[in-house]
Amino acid sequence: MRRVKWLFPILVVLMSCGLGVFSKDSSFLAHADVVSVKSYGAVGNGVTDDTAAIQAAINACISTGAGTGDSLYIPKGIYKITSNLTFSGPIHMYGDGKSQSTIRAFSGVTKMLQFPQVSSDLNRCLLENFGLDGSSIAANGISAPFIAHTTYRGLRIYGTTTTALVHGYGWSSLFDDVELSNNSGDGLQLMNGTNGVEVRNCKIFTNGGTGIILSETVAVKITNCTIEGNSSSGILAGFVNYGLTIDTCYFEANSQYGKAFTTPLVTVKADIILNGSSVYTQMGLNTPDQGVTINNCYVNSSYSDSFVYTIGVDDLTLTGNWNNPARPVPLMSFYWDVNYSNPKGVNIGPHSSFSSLFGMTPVGGNVMRYNGGEIQSFDVSKRNLAVTDMNTWTLVIAYSGGTWSRSAQILKGLSVPVWASTGSGQTNLYGFTLNAASYPDAIGKFFCFSMWTMVDAADGKGAVLYCGLGVNQDFYDTQAGWQLKYGVFKWPASGTLTFGVNKIGAAGSIYAAAPMLFEIGAGYEHIFPTITKQVEFTGTAAPTAGTWVRGDRVWSSAPVSLASPGWVCVTAGTPGTWKGMANLK
Repeated sequence: MRRVKWLFPILVVLMSCGLGVFSKDSSFLAHADVVSVKSYGAVGNGVTDDTAAIQAAINACISTGAGTGDSLYIPKGIYKITSNLTFSGPIHMYGDGKSQSTIRAFSGVTKMLQFPQVSSDLNRCLLENFGLDGSSIAANGISAPFIAHTTYRGLRIYGTTTTALVHGYGWSSLFDDVELSNNSGDGLQLMNGTNGVEVRNCKIFTNGGTGIILSETVAVKITNCTIEGNSSSGILAGFVNYGLTIDTCYFEANSQYGKAFTTPLVTVKADIILNGSSVYTQMGLNTPDQGVTINNCYVNSSYSDSFVYTIGVDDLTLTGNWNNPARPVPLMSFYWDVNYSNPKGVNIGPHSSFSSLFGMTPVGGNVMRYNGGEIQSFDVSKRNLAVTDMNTWTLVIAYSGGTWSRSAQILKGLSVPVWASTGSGQTNLYGFTLNAASYPDAIGKFFCFSMWTMVDAADGKGAVLYCGLGVNQDFYDTQAGWQLKYGVFKWPASGTLTFGVNKIGAAGSIYAAAPMLFEIGAGYEHIFPTITKQVEFTGTAAPTAGTWVRGDRVWSSAPVSLASPGWVCVTAGTPGTWKGMANLK
């Protein structure tokens, strides 16, 4: 065996000068011996089988490394291997560059560099400045599912069939200037409780699967990376990923074929997919990703239908992202079904050139259930487009009759007008209509129509919240007590939009209050206070129609001195008894 002893003094001098050959990985210099694979007979001509020689050099470095690993040097060349190279301990392995020193797989190789495949204490490896060519034979370039405190730097892995680089279990690892490209499967997989990992300055492109897959990770940071041309998706966060940060990355031409889910049967095309299922092919929300931040990314979506697709996620922040205006897509989309998707705590800051904040894939029809308090945006106008004066609601669809009248019911102790739909069978639908074209800034965006409803004991079926887009899209409420019901729809370019409420039980009444119609992202807590201020109305005279309760007020729309500023209802009724207030002085 020939060791390259002459390098040791040079390394010592470089370290003493502060040049830091291995930067933060100084633990590899404790013994500083360097072994060349050519010292063990490797040729590096791309023809000679170098498997045995390289494995012998690996074993020598590990056995003499006193638990920290000697340095294994791979000179410029192409090194043919016909079986997996295995590692049982820490090692520093480096070459002359990612395109100069290449290990190439031939028949018989599945995992080119195979680290322990079961739980181990292996840590403090440094792999840098060489390439791995899977030759469309090897499943993995590097397979390290149980490794910690390891640095991957200046690597190039291509031509693998399943996943170029698998890393799991450990903490405090770094991927720096790693290129994972032209693999028929995925690029990088982080798994098995990986935590405190940074992926930076990496190029992950033209892979047949997903660029980066994460599952069971904590505090992973992906920064300054190019993620481009990955056929399935750019990044897929599978399940229970905590504290994921994606910052200042470039996304282009990902998701040409999309990520195919079998349950439900749908293909998602997005640069980033946040799922909440432990099953790779299923959507789910039982194990959501939590604390995800996606900031300052550039998006050029040639194939994606949206930048981020959220299925199962809690606490998501999106801000400062920029989309190529030549190919506008929604910033965020999700498949809406309570069994498969339920994004919560979504906060959206400033962004640029996206077609809209949201896109949605409904289970069926055009309208979906939605918990409006879970998604907020700083960019969404906090307007309520609903006709909140339910006294002015009219009959919009006739069914089997019934009455629409003011009720003495109280909504959760608030002074909000409550109305009742009473009768046998399905009562007439009362509500309001809007001309879609009159709101050009709403076209193509997703809106939420919601109301508080309550069913009384005599009603056998429930309340129906109606949001009509040419077909009956309604939502049933059969639960006891006040319930906040939602319907979500995409605002059309034209046509008449009909909104309202009625009952479908055999008898009795349903009660409704606080109609709200707002763009998703405004947030219920911003819209509802505008409803509570609608108890007082304006007019030119005391009401002569409508149902009113004692204490209702109508303020004069044109007050003048020495005249009454308005009227107050002193006896409930239709229209009830009204008295003028004291004259203004």
